[in-house]
Amino acid sequence: MARAKLSNEASKYERIIADLVRLQFIVIRYVERNTNIKYITHGDLENVLTGGRPTLTYSKAIDNLLKHAKMRIRNNKDIINDIVELKDKINNSKIKELHFGMETYSHLEYELDQYVFRRIFFMITSMVTIKYASELLDIPEITIKQACQQERLLNTEKIGRGWRVHLPECRAYWNIPYTDEKDIYYDLKY
Repeated sequence: MARAKLSNEASKYERIIADLVRLQFIVIRYVERNTNIKYITHGDLENVLTGGRPTLTYSKAIDNLLKHAKMRIRNNKDIINDIVELKDKINNSKIKELHFGMETYSHLEYELDQYVFRRIFFMITSMVTIKYASELLDIPEITIKQACQQERLLNTEKIGRGWRVHLPECRAYWNIPYTDEKDIYYDLKY
C-alpha cells in the first residue's frame, strides 16, 4: 500500500508535529482518567489544540495545549514540562508562523495539516485491549496493567474494569521492533 511521503521541506517539522499530537493525546487521556471530563467527539479532541478556531498557527496551538494542560492537570509536572519544552522548539523554528486547520495558505501548510490528521488517526486507531497487546507483544497482561496503573504508559484508557493501551507506545516502552510493513502506519514512530 502506498504511504504518504512528506516533502524534504515538510519532513523538517515531522518530529515537532508528532510530539505535538502525542502530547495532545497524553493530556486528553490524563484528563479523562483523573476527572469526569470526557472527550467524545473529534471536535472535542481538536479543541484541545485549536481552542475552537478553524485555522491557527502552530505557536497558538501549543499555547492552547499548555493552557488546557495547566487548567486540567494538577499532579503531573512531567507533562507540563514536556509541553513547555515543545513550545520552545516550536517558537524557535519556522513552523511557529505556519497555519493548519480549515484554511491552509501554502502547499507546505497543506502538507503539514494532512500530516497532523494522519498523526491524530494514528493515535486514535492504534488503541487495543491489554489482552490483545499481551498476545501480540508477548508481554504478560499484568505487566501491561501495572504500567497503566503506575502511569508509565500515558496514552491509556480505562474502560470499566479493563484498559486500552496505545500499541505503538507499548512497543516503544518495551523496545519491541515493529515488523509489519503492510501496516498503513508502519513509517510512523511513537
